[in-house]
Amino acid sequence: MGSVLITSLLTLQLVFSSPFIGQATDTPRLRGQELREQAQLRNEEKRATIAARFTEIRRQRITNFFNRLIKRLESAIARLEKLIERIESRIAKIEEEEEDLATGPITEQVNEAKAMLADAKADLEAAKDNFEALLDSDEPKEVFNEVRGNIIDIKDALVEVHRILVNVIGDIKGLRVGTTGSPGVSPTP
Repeated sequence: MGSVLITSLLTLQLVFSSPFIGQATDTPRLRGQELREQAQLRNEEKRATIAARFTEIRRQRITNFFNRLIKRLESAIARLEKLIERIESRIAKIEEEEEDLATGPITEQVNEAKAMLADAKADLEAAKDNFEALLDSDEPKEVFNEVRGNIIDIKDALVEVHRILVNVIGDIKGLRVGTTGSPGVSPTP
């Protein structure tokens, strides 16, 4: 009787405790799967952090590039404005010395150059104002292409202003042929 009782108690213990033992320990397959999922989550977090860092670096590079371009274009605009002032001063002196010379076409060209320069300056200010809003987008490559297009348009306008001013200087030299030594050959673009 004692052995039957002990045997039945051991059987009952095994029957009732086996579900708890199975729940307490995982199989190696389940543990490995959990570890792989955790590693995958860590890798995704690292990738997201790296991608965010690279995006920030790209934005900073675009900002630096844009600021250098703005500085160069503003310097070019300042040089062209100074050149226009000098040309206007020269035209005024020529008109004072020789009233019979026709400086009307030259003055019109200078005014055209001034207008184009003012438009380029306004476009540059608009590009500066829009740049910060465009930089906040998620695609810096598209922003960079748009900024590049705006800058190219401004640069083309400045080249055209310069071409006009070179022609005006050549025309002014043609007006003063008799007052200087020998007229030089001026290159035409």
